[in-house]
Amino acid sequence: MTWIRAGALQGFEQVLGPQYVDHGAVLRKSGIDPGKCSDPDELIPLKAVAQVLEAGATVSGIPDFGLRLSAAQGLDMLGALSVLLQSSKSLHEAFFDVSRYLRFHSDGYDVSLDLQCSMFENCCSLKFDINVPGQACIRQLIDGCIGFTYRSISALVDNQFDVKHVFLPHTPVAEESVYRRFFRAPVSFGHTSALLVVHRSVLETPLKTGSPQVRRMARMYFEDQFLVRSRVRIHNQNMTTAANAHADRKTLGHLS
Repeated sequence: MTWIRAGALQGFEQVLGPQYVDHGAVLRKSGIDPGKCSDPDELIPLKAVAQVLEAGATVSGIPDFGLRLSAAQGLDMLGALSVLLQSSKSLHEAFFDVSRYLRFHSDGYDVSLDLQCSMFENCCSLKFDINVPGQACIRQLIDGCIGFTYRSISALVDNQFDVKHVFLPHTPVAEESVYRRFFRAPVSFGHTSALLVVHRSVLETPLKTGSPQVRRMARMYFEDQFLVRSRVRIHNQNMTTAANAHADRKTLGHLS
């Protein structure tokens, strides 16, 4: 099962609207305990989040629910990762940190930076892959993810940021013009991946909030978390191996 921080639902009630007084009912129907959403660092199933975003779009009649949710969220939605991003000296550093540490927000998210976009000259692309086993429809989740990334980058550089092109892997859930207005760029649908394409020079845009000392401390924190998770994973693997070996010995004992 893949997980995501509950902070990903920041702004959900706001976008759903005041006419839905029992927002918790919408969450529970998708398998999310509303009580867990009060702690942004609580881990909840990514599949349930994908489902509740689709449900939110349906019950509210808002086809661009994912985009609106991303517009209602701030960079602090990412928790400790937001500190790391804001302390980067440039967008290039921020993109590197996102690609390496986004797994702490969700183990179902993967972001990679391609410095040589083959479709546009002198451009690079930020590629999004979302793995939600057992969930066929994740259009709102994808829209929310790429929309949040676009708005976060714009905020980091005081809106001095233009997108060359946006590619989405699904058909539009709202009018295509809604997407173009949101990203202020051409948008193509039915692509193999979700991509944000920008001019390569954008990568060197400096961040006013950059701080080498804060970034170093934030990276140390995440690297420590890597070690903790690795030790837990190795411990669990050893326990599983030991349990299987014990079961095998019992089986052989019965057979003899």
